Amino acid sequence: MYILFDIGATKMRVAASFDGRSFDRRYVKIAATPKHFKDGIALLRLLARELSEHAPRAALRKVIGVAGGVAGSLDAKKETIFHAPNMSKWDNRPLKKELQRALHTKNVFLENDTALVGLGEAVRGSGKGKQIVAYITVSTGINGVRIVNGEIDRSALGFEIGHQILDKNTAHTMEYFAGAAALKKRYGMPAEKIHNPAVWKMAIKYLAIGIHNIILHWSPHVVVLGGGTIQSGNINAAHVEKSVNKILTIFPKSPPIKKASLGDLGGLYGALAFLHQQKKI
Repeated sequence: MYILFDIGATKMRVAASFDGRSFDRRYVKIAATPKHFKDGIALLRLLARELSEHAPRAALRKVIGVAGGVAGSLDAKKETIFHAPNMSKWDNRPLKKELQRALHTKNVFLENDTALVGLGEAVRGSGKGKQIVAYITVSTGINGVRIVNGEIDRSALGFEIGHQILDKNTAHTMEYFAGAAALKKRYGMPAEKIHNPAVWKMAIKYLAIGIHNIILHWSPHVVVLGGGTIQSGNINAAHVEKSVNKILTIFPKSPPIKKASLGDLGGLYGALAFLHQQKKI
């Protein structure tokens, strides 16, 4: 079997594919992400063992390959978590090595979690059929990825679009204006409990500016918006599209801006696609 995972700052999602082509949504395991790295490895191993019980044959319980995303930046070899902003106890930990040991396979492939969600949306979700997809997640933080021909675009150090500076006087970033963690810090309550329309109007304004810049840099055929803030409806993709259309003047038209369609499982679909793209298994 193949283990697919999506480790976010809040939740960990794990699935098993017994044929390498699909997974059963009914058996996806979802749990709170442990604060400590070693506890996270132990939990992932436990969930993988539980998933193996659904194998149609005993021979399929052996783990052949593992692919998944983690909410943080990885080193150049995609083996170690370099920095996880909202998972500090996971920083500088040898994720690949520990997963190889815990799941008894050398075939472990890691990526940034946003990159894999974007890949999932590009091949199975709202970006399906488009050559160049810009995926942007608006959640605890903000990040994104460029997908070209169904593959994560090459980069030297990954993508961190949420850190683009949108106010030259304060050096405030896109994440500062629309990220849930920044909003919570600024207004003293969780973002989902903020009901002041003016707050969200401002967030949409600056999010649109950031997306405008991304469109200029990446020139995508479609922009897909995902993440908790989008899924909850606090920020509406149609409203963002309207705002972007007002300020984007250099191109004849703006690419469509769509809400992500795979919900919480986008990272698992991306992990499955990513697994297919590896040549070792």
